[in-house]
Amino acid sequence: MDEVLVKALAKTPEDRWGSCLEFTGALRRAGTAPVPVPVAGAVAGAAADAGALAQAAGPPPPPPPPRWALPVFRGRA
Repeated sequence: MDEVLVKALAKTPEDRWGSCLEFTGALRRAGTAPVPVPVAGAVAGAAADAGALAQAAGPPPPPPPPRWALPVFRGRA
């Protein structure tokens, strides 16, 4: 799919698709190509890496207080 889009976005017109029919045909062929299946160990490793990154970042900050809980200014400061 990437190769099809790279050719469509080429800088010079000579490097682009010759017609819309060629472009759409290439997109259809690229869209029906088999998708590679990831290896089970690679997926587990990626999930572990994501968990480690989330843990290193720490907990998310608390949400701000609701507007009704903020003090109201009445009079002089």
